[in-house]
Amino acid sequence: MFNFVVARTFYAIASYALDITVEVEGEEHLQTRPAVMVSNHQSMLDILCLGRLKAAIMAKRELQWTPLGPWMFMSGAVLMMYPEGTRHCQEEPSLLPFKKGAFHLAVQAGIPIIPVVCENYWRLYHKGVFGTGTIKLRVLPPIPTTSVTVADVSELAARVRDQMLDTLREISVKVAITQEVNEIQRSSPEPKPPSTKDEDIAMTTSSAFPAVSETPSEGASESSEVVKVTRSLRLDGSVSEYGGETDDEGNVLVGRRGH
Repeated sequence: MFNFVVARTFYAIASYALDITVEVEGEEHLQTRPAVMVSNHQSMLDILCLGRLKAAIMAKRELQWTPLGPWMFMSGAVLMMYPEGTRHCQEEPSLLPFKKGAFHLAVQAGIPIIPVVCENYWRLYHKGVFGTGTIKLRVLPPIPTTSVTVADVSELAARVRDQMLDTLREISVKVAITQEVNEIQRSSPEPKPPSTKDEDIAMTTSSAFPAVSETPSEGASESSEVVKVTRSLRLDGSVSEYGGETDDEGNVLVGRRGH
């Protein structure tokens, strides 16, 4: 009871000061006692998340010399273990490979493991960013270890990690960059289909050979009339095809016109 009061008092003060609230799903699974809880480790804000849970906090001994030390001392904490072994916070939700210490402890003690998954809060806290908002926690059902041997620890750790990773990706807020890229793709116009070969040929022909007007020009009309008169004179016998005049017998008069 004392541990619970200390943890919740710390959460109330820190949550108000930072303007960050923690929502917990599956809190009923924390009633299983005793148990070993394992959680993903992102940053110092994980202390705030653990303060929200109805459980005693365990921490590394070195942290007793930090401002968190008095709170951990009052809650009876002397050791804190995360399976990842170090902090890991990236834009995309992911987990480092798990170390096996916590699983050996649970198997040797014969007590269940309770996975606790904290959503990826990159959007609220990373280098150069310290925002406000809500962080979601999900407590998964306890995993019994009574029938598990030391030889099964590796398989147990891998199974728990896969389960926690699936949950982490499910509850984490989608990355904003991915949403922006999808919006850009939806708003981009579709490319026009290439023109057919017949259209290309028609365009090339029209540009290389401009259309000729069917209306005859004035010069062409006069030339046509001259040709018609010349043909009629030839048929009439008045003019030979060589341009000279003829007499009635068809004899050609050689000479220049006008003489």
